[in-house]
Amino acid sequence: MDSNFLPRLSRRSRGVLHFGMIRSILFVMRYRPEHKIETHEKIVKDASRRVRAEGLNGAAVAAVMRDAGLTHGGFYKHFASKDDLLIESLKEGFRDIIASLVHAAEQSPPGEAWKAIVGAYLRPEMCEHPEHGCPLATLGPELARVDRRMKPQILAELVNYKNRMMPFMP
Repeated sequence: MDSNFLPRLSRRSRGVLHFGMIRSILFVMRYRPEHKIETHEKIVKDASRRVRAEGLNGAAVAAVMRDAGLTHGGFYKHFASKDDLLIESLKEGFRDIIASLVHAAEQSPPGEAWKAIVGAYLRPEMCEHPEHGCPLATLGPELARVDRRMKPQILAELVNYKNRMMPFMP
């Protein structure tokens, strides 16, 4: 115990931890410090897969939280709004596809990067499992109709996507 804590205890209890104090300390230390970050990342990954598979409306808060093994009530500890979740899930989707395509390009023989990107993009697994595919392919029409407050962030992701692919173009 630190010295500032001791004066607040009565003379009779000084130096003794009461059950209530122990319970409070344990409640505060219930999870590791990284737990909230890990949980947030899991929610975003689950939402990203759901959005790509079912569209923007498929990412209902209750369904996303259930996928992550959490309750609906915990949502607002991680996100200010559903729009925040959608933006983060789209960013995650673009990160996934960019990583996959860049990896394919980097593993290809010299001068074959663009063909490798197209081959990776059109793989049967990507087509059969949209939850692992490109957000633009699965959500293109919906992205055009999103709330105008989300459009600048989506546009920034599209520009980043284009910029990451440009070095591999013939």
